[in-house]
Amino acid sequence: MSEELQTRSFNVRAANSENSTVLKYAQCNPVSSMERLKLEIRRVINDIFVAARDKDFEALSELNDWGAGFTKFGDSPPLERLDGDNARHYDTVLFTNITDFTCVVEDLRVDIFGDTAVATCYLNYGGIFVNDYSFEARRVSAKSRATFVLHHAGGKWRVVHQHLSKLGNGDSALFGEDSPE
Repeated sequence: MSEELQTRSFNVRAANSENSTVLKYAQCNPVSSMERLKLEIRRVINDIFVAARDKDFEALSELNDWGAGFTKFGDSPPLERLDGDNARHYDTVLFTNITDFTCVVEDLRVDIFGDTAVATCYLNYGGIFVNDYSFEARRVSAKSRATFVLHHAGGKWRVVHQHLSKLGNGDSALFGEDSPE
């Protein structure tokens, strides 16, 4: 296991520096096998947003198990439970139409229950949403609470459920009316 994964704290920040991802890790003593598993899960969560930023839909498919049991509640329309095929479709459309995408994962907590894990965090994200049909673009940003449920199978952790809920009135909506000032 690399030295990066043998750290106790993990501060996920993806930054675009000439198309390379810069990950900042807090340095600590080597950790237990449970902590290593948690770091693997943290890496999956981070990699989802790096893949989204890079529009790497193949990587998103590897990180999400969009099979028959996948479900998602998003923080932008449609605000209904999506199955795997619909979640993949809406994520592909969303990340295809957003440029300059950034996402900072804050206060990431991981709890493991056998071959299932729950990761909770806050997401600060934004970018420029481009509507190809109307040739309009606008900057969007939001802070959301997020829950990811992951399942370990075939030697890797994959997301089987996502739930995002927007926080606060100061965020500009990704879709729909802008928040009041």
